[in-house]
Amino acid sequence: MVTWLSSGSVTIRHPEGAFTSTDAVPFLAPAEASYSFAVTPHRHNIVKLESAFLENIAAERHGGPSQRLVFDRAAIPTANSVTAWRRVLGEALPSIVSPHFSRLDRLHAQRSVAHALLDLFQWQAVDVPTELRTERTRRLRLAVEYVHATAHLPVSPAEIAVAAGLHPRTLQKQMRDHLGLTPTKFLRNVRLDRVRNELAVKCVPGTLVSDVATRWGFNNLGRFSAVYNERFAEYPRETLERPATCHPAVGTRAFSTRGER
Repeated sequence: MVTWLSSGSVTIRHPEGAFTSTDAVPFLAPAEASYSFAVTPHRHNIVKLESAFLENIAAERHGGPSQRLVFDRAAIPTANSVTAWRRVLGEALPSIVSPHFSRLDRLHAQRSVAHALLDLFQWQAVDVPTELRTERTRRLRLAVEYVHATAHLPVSPAEIAVAAGLHPRTLQKQMRDHLGLTPTKFLRNVRLDRVRNELAVKCVPGTLVSDVATRWGFNNLGRFSAVYNERFAEYPRETLERPATCHPAVGTRAFSTRGER
């Protein structure tokens, strides 16, 4: 759900932190996590897109199957993307709300809004197993998404549990039951996936394995090389030496259902 205030301001507090709106810059309201907010007198605008529809549009971009999307709520949209978002909304709104346009026109307008939203915020596609996309497993899904959103930070299993509203032992049990992994190893796998993506695309000239590994929290390079090989059946140097694509992958392989790897 994208929202922005034409006037006034709002401060939202949620498990990942706090956010205060600035001017009329769009931001994402937490879709499933509980949150509190405080507002001044304001004028509020909301655009809501159905999750499955947005995921299908995103799949056209990353080239994989339709996957759960995780957005970086801390990232501030660029001025150009905000301008484009407003322009697209202005062009699409008549086709969406007026009964005089065809269903095809309406779909075209909705697709353009979805693409503008994906340009507005940083995101990645996450392969969430079907069994986690239920109300019963909602808190575990929130934990998984929190890991993906904060993998670049020094987060701990306890912090992951708090963000999802779970007791640490409950989180540990649910991750073992559904993913075959402890929270620590799940976080490690996500970080390994990020390293592999950076080594594969090599968009930065002179990319070094040691630099990328250290940036993602792997300070023992010997141990890092071993767990990388265990997960991907090749060493990081082999990934780096393959021809570069310079097209960063948005989807990541975050889960292993074959036990602790």
